[in-house]
Amino acid sequence: MMMLPSTVPSFAFAILLAIIIVRPGVLASSSSSFGGSNAAFVGSVNGGSQHRGELLSFQRTAGQASARIATTDRSSRLPSPPTARETIRGTAIMPPSTTRLFGKRMKFQPPPRVVEQTELVQLDPENNGSDAWKTMDLLDILLDRGGLGVLPTDTGYCFVTPVNSKKGLERLIRLKCKNNPIGMLCSDLSTIDKYCYGIDKDVFKMCKKYFPGPHTFVLPAKPSTTPKAIFKGSQKETLGMRMPNDPVLRYLQDELLGGMPLLVSSVSAEDRNEDGVYDDDEEECGLDLIDEPWYNQVDFVVDAGPRPCDGSSVFDMTTRGQPTLVREGLGELELAI
Repeated sequence: MMMLPSTVPSFAFAILLAIIIVRPGVLASSSSSFGGSNAAFVGSVNGGSQHRGELLSFQRTAGQASARIATTDRSSRLPSPPTARETIRGTAIMPPSTTRLFGKRMKFQPPPRVVEQTELVQLDPENNGSDAWKTMDLLDILLDRGGLGVLPTDTGYCFVTPVNSKKGLERLIRLKCKNNPIGMLCSDLSTIDKYCYGIDKDVFKMCKKYFPGPHTFVLPAKPSTTPKAIFKGSQKETLGMRMPNDPVLRYLQDELLGGMPLLVSSVSAEDRNEDGVYDDDEEECGLDLIDEPWYNQVDFVVDAGPRPCDGSSVFDMTTRGQPTLVREGLGELELAI
């Protein structure tokens, strides 16, 4: 029998390995024929046990290499799954984060109401606030849940929410009229000193003389205590302080809420001009709850009958010397110490 040189098997194995690396599918397609030729080849080669070990070792190495190449080849051909931030023409596609509310495009959707249905409390105007005890049911909405509602004042109706309610303030900003600023309803002078600067001797005497009443005093706000969202879009960090002389509001804020400050903004009306004053000759006006677009957006409404139509007289107390009249309203136009 003819003997093959000892270098032939190693040379053949090297050629086969090169073919497998270049064409990864050749091992799978020729595995049966390769196994049969291996048996005949090993039996005819001198020193078969040595070459048999080399053959088995080569088969394991070649199989692992072929599996890795096939996996890499398949992954390169298959499309990668879409990610959360696909891009088209260099622009990232993100889920929509804007929504339309009241005809305007808002960045975020406002927080939902804290009640399923608006709670309506109707009072008899002829009782002059003696039935204000009916508002006791609103304590849970205001104190515990930080709701947003409508209350009567001595100069009309206003949206109100607790000063420490972040969600209530977000809803108030989206619901109020664009031209109506956000002020604060206070029950005593210490509240003004807590949220505002500039309470000197003269300002203190004016507040003591004209509060409660239909006046609004604009003072520099303290950033440490006043919510910063109030000043968004405003050039000055000022706050309009009010202490209305309305029996229903005074009972609710002083007696039931224990003097808790309330953020406030006037309820807009179609017949008001850009300064917040009514154009017609009506002295009093009430709420038309059926046609009010905001009714289903608030948590409660206290309807105490008609209230004076004109707003409060607004004075800028940030100027030195005599206060500056900003808007004419029901209050006195000339302040004196």
